[in-house]
Amino acid sequence: MSFILKNAKSDTSLIVLSYNKCTDGIFRYSTGLSVKVEHWDQKSGTANTRITDKTLQKKHVYINSQLARYSTTLENGITDANLSEKKVTKEYLKFIFDSEFKDIVFQKDDQVTFIKSYEKYIEECRSGLRLTKKGKKFTPGRLKKYNTLLFNLKEFSRIEKLTINDIDLVFFRNFCSFRNDKNIALNTLSAEIKILKAFLRATYKDGIHDNKIFENEDFAVAQEVVENEFLSDAELDILYKTDFGKKNLNRTRDVFLIGCYTGLRISDLSELNKANIIDGNILKVIADKGDEPVYIPLHWRVLEILQKYGGEPPKSYSDQKMNQYIKAICRIAEIDGEAYYRQTRGAVSQKFIKKKWERISNHTARRSFATNHYLAGFDTISIRKITGHTTEESFMRYICATQRQMADRMKTHPYYQKPQPKSDPE
Repeated sequence: MSFILKNAKSDTSLIVLSYNKCTDGIFRYSTGLSVKVEHWDQKSGTANTRITDKTLQKKHVYINSQLARYSTTLENGITDANLSEKKVTKEYLKFIFDSEFKDIVFQKDDQVTFIKSYEKYIEECRSGLRLTKKGKKFTPGRLKKYNTLLFNLKEFSRIEKLTINDIDLVFFRNFCSFRNDKNIALNTLSAEIKILKAFLRATYKDGIHDNKIFENEDFAVAQEVVENEFLSDAELDILYKTDFGKKNLNRTRDVFLIGCYTGLRISDLSELNKANIIDGNILKVIADKGDEPVYIPLHWRVLEILQKYGGEPPKSYSDQKMNQYIKAICRIAEIDGEAYYRQTRGAVSQKFIKKKWERISNHTARRSFATNHYLAGFDTISIRKITGHTTEESFMRYICATQRQMADRMKTHPYYQKPQPKSDPE
């Protein structure tokens, strides 16, 4: 990726982003920013800030900050495409940049198109005009999912005149078929349909349309339970005792272990500081998805990790880097047993075999916390207070214990023990 001038022979030129690794050729995108050619540093691809004119200097600082935004948007777009096994095409990148940098113009007539209406809905969620059921702004992660669905809908329909009232079961089945042809996971499709239904329901309540297809029981895709991995106490012990030789990997290990022993999400781990620690061994947090404070007793290993950082919780890397580094430390630590699991992809139930370290990610920490505490005999209500699960059903999806581990846990129950004979009184 580089920034180039559109016309280097003129006095002033527009700055263009250029990326040459798309699957269908070179992608170029105008940033809308311009600079005098004599003030452009071709080697670094930035506007020169080492100038005496303070006004121009401020302008160039602003230009460079905007170019950094474009770089970040490109990096995030490529990462998202890789994670969802999507090709990085010129059309895909144009959609990503248009969504981030261009104002959306909406139609005002009664027959507003489905796509334009959904774009407006996303913008209202982004700006805070629409809030969640709890009265909060939508998180960047949730908005990213909304935009991903927008891209998939545009790729599918190609029908610019389609209105909301045209959305029916035929549309639903054709869209599901289109997505399944991409060999996506059933749960991914289920999540997309839930977003689509939420949009249709919200805009119906606003009086924008009178299409109640979202109430049809056939307009839904059920989720499936996919066996996930967790790290046992023995495997956590291996990670704890391993020196990975690199500062970034050791720090990743420490952040990940804190997650495994506290059950916190990566978004909550990244915001921890000394103020969260009370009485030396209790962690007090207001979770990213919660409203009330949660109190978590600190495992002795967490206390030792904190000592290494002067009592300050180590800072996490970005989600993408954390996932990358976590896989690396688990591979180095030889957590490489074979992981067998079944998953529906492309509407076909398939069996997969991977190395266990390949399936470990940020979220494995929460599953490890819940599963290890459950196997250790803690009651589910206490664990749920920490994980934030509101129902037993949703919590049990986090328990990754095998049938053998469940049997080992049950056999220690008094029900399975032979009663001891009562001693006769003397």
